[in-house]
Amino acid sequence: MERYKSQIAMIEIDGQKKIKNSSVLIVGLGGLGCPVALQLALAGIGTLGIMDDDVVNLTNLHRQILYNEGDISKNKVEIATKNLTKFNSNININSYYERLNEKNCIHLIKKYDYIIDASDNFQTKYLLNDACFFEKKPLISGSVFQFEGRLMTFMNNHKENLCLRCIQPFVNTNTQSCSDGGIIGMVTGIIGSMQAMEIIKLILERGENSINTLTQFNALNNTIKKFKLHKDENCELCGNNPTLKNVKMMNMNCTKNDIELILKMDDFLKNPYEYCVVDVRTKEERIMDGIIDGDFWLQLDLLYQNPQELEKFQDKNIVIYCHAGVRSLAATQFLKENGFKKVQSLDGGIKLYNSKKFTQN
Repeated sequence: MERYKSQIAMIEIDGQKKIKNSSVLIVGLGGLGCPVALQLALAGIGTLGIMDDDVVNLTNLHRQILYNEGDISKNKVEIATKNLTKFNSNININSYYERLNEKNCIHLIKKYDYIIDASDNFQTKYLLNDACFFEKKPLISGSVFQFEGRLMTFMNNHKENLCLRCIQPFVNTNTQSCSDGGIIGMVTGIIGSMQAMEIIKLILERGENSINTLTQFNALNNTIKKFKLHKDENCELCGNNPTLKNVKMMNMNCTKNDIELILKMDDFLKNPYEYCVVDVRTKEERIMDGIIDGDFWLQLDLLYQNPQELEKFQDKNIVIYCHAGVRSLAATQFLKENGFKKVQSLDGGIKLYNSKKFTQN
């Protein structure tokens, strides 16, 4: 216990024992997974599961802190296991050099107390969300893009808590990855450390977690914003009448229809008054990030519950917007499935809108 002396000063011996007796599975050993794994190993987590099917690439090294130039082309879990053991030889590490899929996810998740989503693709995120829901396991999910990061904790042991599908029932297949859109390494380190801290707080039952709350970090202005979210009673996974009964890998093929659902920002700005603009963000987001003049506000969860609110605009060209274009595309797909014909998602959301308006001024 000597190595944890400074930690024990705050959490006492019993707290350190709780950490030692806990097990965590980390899915993804990239920019998020590396700092999560390192922080939890240093904290003394008893059993750490690490999972990734990739090898180290030169472009990984500016943000994936468990690897160096000598590790290029070697598999990540092997290198990570060796390096984590050097940091703390007293913990148990289980390595999985494979990709999470519908055949292995339930079997793996059953073995661990807590699950970390450090993945970089929607297929894995939804698979983890669904599997953790069925197995009633806490899921701490992180995501990063450019100068921003997001964090949410999904507690699946209480029926009043939401899941990923509540806030994003459809996938935006056009969303850029970190490699396409860029990422600053320090952002992954911050969000990864926040994910690790979420685990420690859950284990110790101390502090406040991001349950039913989206925590958003912006590195450019050092702000952390929190948005309270609500469970969707019509969610296909955790709602009152669920239709999803088991885990299944999502089809992520981008179709022509996906592209047609998106209205490019430059096209919108040519004549914004042609459209009926609908904002699906929260009240807090509208206050913090501003709005598009003349918009109609219908928060996403309320839109899912009552799409009829927009029927009065059916004869107009409806454009949906959110922060960056993810939730708005999900809403657009939902409205299309509910009979709305002239509806599109605004590419880039209020974030790109503000940027464009600033440039114009």
